[in-house]
Amino acid sequence: MIHKAHIDDMIKDTQRVKTVRDPDNGNRYPAALWWSLLVIIIGMVAIGPNPAYSEEITDPETQSSTKPLWELGLFGGITRLPLYLGSSTHRTYALPLPYLIYRGKLFQSDREGVRGIFSRSEYLETTLSFFGNPPASEDGTAREGMGDLDPIIEAGPALKWYFLGRRPNQYLYLQPALRWVTSVGLPDNVKFRYRGWRFLVNLIYQNDAVWGNDQWGMGWNLGINSANHQYNGYFYDVAEEDVLPGRPAFEAEGGYGGMMLSGNVIYRLNRSVSFAAYGRWDGLAGAIYRDSPLVEQDNNFTVAAALIWTVATSKKQVDARYQEK
Repeated sequence: MIHKAHIDDMIKDTQRVKTVRDPDNGNRYPAALWWSLLVIIIGMVAIGPNPAYSEEITDPETQSSTKPLWELGLFGGITRLPLYLGSSTHRTYALPLPYLIYRGKLFQSDREGVRGIFSRSEYLETTLSFFGNPPASEDGTAREGMGDLDPIIEAGPALKWYFLGRRPNQYLYLQPALRWVTSVGLPDNVKFRYRGWRFLVNLIYQNDAVWGNDQWGMGWNLGINSANHQYNGYFYDVAEEDVLPGRPAFEAEGGYGGMMLSGNVIYRLNRSVSFAAYGRWDGLAGAIYRDSPLVEQDNNFTVAAALIWTVATSKKQVDARYQEK
């Protein structure tokens, strides 16, 4: 579904181009510049449940199901999400973008993001996963005067445990993942800065044929996360020079970072066009950084809707459970 990575936060509005300040030299430059590179890095591919029917084919002899090796399409959506977790400021974004689904043997891009496949079986899969997070402007927020936050990229290994086995149209799995985090700044040169690590555990369910009707799909994702002090500090530290009345100094520690619950539903109008809706709740009660003055509320909500058009699919088919063999 419209990925929990919040990649859809890349365009502030359709009237003006958002700018971001480089924390090193104070220059401001168009967000579209570095977002164009970030789009390439993380693939812009995690757009949700199978957007169309995917021309799934069942072999009458083996009863195994297949899907196209790749699908290419267009994605037009709108979303409202918090500036960062704990912020009381929300933004609404429009998002016209291309998308790619690829079901390869060693590399895949789909509703679960961009990832490399190390090994897989009926019950287990080890991958290298990637995740992205958009920038956060200081303007008019609790971070006023502290500088903008650069977008971040996360990468690291993940283990998927399909404890009920795999099925072509639905799955349930537990996924622990460890990701290292880097921020990206692009004033004149690409600048990467290490920002710590995160550990996440998610229970994920997806059904692409609700009650046997493949026009409807739905799913949910329940997760908890933790991070080290460096990651938490990037978002929630307040240095002495940034202290203001009502904004005391704060230094984040590592530990529990909150929980989330998201859900999605998709209706396939025909073999090429689908409509999708998404909702997500993030709860910060008990988070190790909860006392930061930059955390203004315990609950954040994200909502989104999208129209998805599948333009082309490959003739080559791959196993719907394991993808390409």
